[in-house]
Amino acid sequence: MNNKNPTNLVQKWLDNLCLREMEPIIDFYHENAILVPTLSKEIRQGTIEIKDYFIDFLGDHPNLCGDIVFEACQEIEYSVLKAVSVSGI
Repeated sequence: MNNKNPTNLVQKWLDNLCLREMEPIIDFYHENAILVPTLSKEIRQGTIEIKDYFIDFLGDHPNLCGDIVFEACQEIEYSVLKAVSVSGI
């Protein structure tokens, strides 16, 4: 897998989300990252808060899974994602 390709990175993140693999999910975030969640008003900062968010989020949505459903452009150097489908919410 080409980890420099944004589509591949998002798909890998989604795969880990579906498998409920917490550490690989958290590895996508810098130690000082800021997460602005889609389904929460509370902004999280840093890996501890982001991990706590995903523990709660995955616990609340046990059937959560997702996949990329449409790519506007797929080039060697970049991808433009248009839609990600998430089910189980």
